[in-house]
Amino acid sequence: MGNLFDVKTRNELADVLNIPRRHLTYILYIQRPDNCYTTFEIPKKSGGIRIISAPSSALKEIQVTLAEKLWECQQKIWQQYNIQPNICLLYTSPSPRD
Repeated sequence: MGNLFDVKTRNELADVLNIPRRHLTYILYIQRPDNCYTTFEIPKKSGGIRIISAPSSALKEIQVTLAEKLWECQQKIWQQYNIQPNICLLYTSPSPRD
């Protein structure tokens, strides 16, 4: 299994994302995603404060991998239905890991 279209269970999702099943289960049910964020404030140029909630590195790794898989699915759907999206992409593949 290598695509999100076929995923039906948490274990299948872990396999598609190529992460250990125990790791995904730990993040989802033990650590819980709500507890995986660090919140901090930065000042805005125009005054005021911007609140940033940054995911932990473990959660971010899952999010990035999932985003890449979702992007692949989106492109397959466009291709399957011969859709020409009316969007401007600054890059051809998401690469937030850089």
